[in-house]
Amino acid sequence: MCHTEPEGSNSKQRLTTWCSVLSVLGAALLAFQCEDQASSIENRSVQLIPMAVGNQWHYQSDLVDSIGNVIVSTNETIRIFGDTLVGSDLWFGFSSQGYRMNRHDGVWQLVPTPYLEFPMNIGDSVLQRNGLTYMRLISKGERITVPAGSFVCFAYTETNPRENNALVNRYYVAPSLGLVRREVYSVTSVHPYAIIQLLVFEIR
Repeated sequence: MCHTEPEGSNSKQRLTTWCSVLSVLGAALLAFQCEDQASSIENRSVQLIPMAVGNQWHYQSDLVDSIGNVIVSTNETIRIFGDTLVGSDLWFGFSSQGYRMNRHDGVWQLVPTPYLEFPMNIGDSVLQRNGLTYMRLISKGERITVPAGSFVCFAYTETNPRENNALVNRYYVAPSLGLVRREVYSVTSVHPYAIIQLLVFEIR
């Protein structure tokens, strides 16, 4: 005796399949749009971190346990308090972070060392002037959501091969805004044990 499935069951299965296909296509389209937006940013004259006296960024710093629960939370404000000429170069003073300036190849510190190179190809890395740590671009056009909003970011990692990359810093930076989120991982951790994310900002 033949058994025939109700027509409604096939329709439901087809609907589920189409929903899955549309979901995948939607995610791919969103990723493409973010990558495209990142490329257009690189093709314009854009500063990775905007620098003007009075600019400030307010961050929340969380210490996190091995399963992602927040243990301790503190707040920190980074402010550009002034500027100074060194030769013909104008450097901007960041509270607790020394002096920086934007150049055609990225953000430099007064050491000088390229703190964040920009623009940069995915996979490229730069040895920092300390001779110890490498800054590598791992992603472009990554959308990161923090209390301050949702931003298309460039993702960098900072590692120290001499210490077997025991700590990995991951920076998410939005051009024309600055650091949006930072995560700190140990070599054995799945979750970051420290997270710094942007709460509010004031750019002049």
